[in-house]
Amino acid sequence: NRPLYCRINMIIPVLDRFFNQEDPRPDFRLSRESFVVLLGLLNQDRRHGWGATIETLVFLLWLASGTSYRVVSRVFGMPRSTVHDIIHRVTEDVVAILHQ
Repeated sequence: NRPLYCRINMIIPVLDRFFNQEDPRPDFRLSRESFVVLLGLLNQDRRHGWGATIETLVFLLWLASGTSYRVVSRVFGMPRSTVHDIIHRVTEDVVAILHQ
């Protein structure tokens, strides 16, 4: 396994709810089953980073809530510039899937 930049911080409510198998729809507007399918489609095999699951959750929260990078940054406890990078990277991956 590759090293990650962070550990999952279960103090963060949105991550606590997701990783404790609660319904993700209120936060991410997507069922757990749909999330798994999306994660498989994105095929985010990165050599480093926050991990495909966290990056996809960051992207989905931003997309579902229509909020600023600053707010998403506070929700996940990560730098705003990292949120920006993640959202742009995952957006490019989604667009690439749509063009297949």
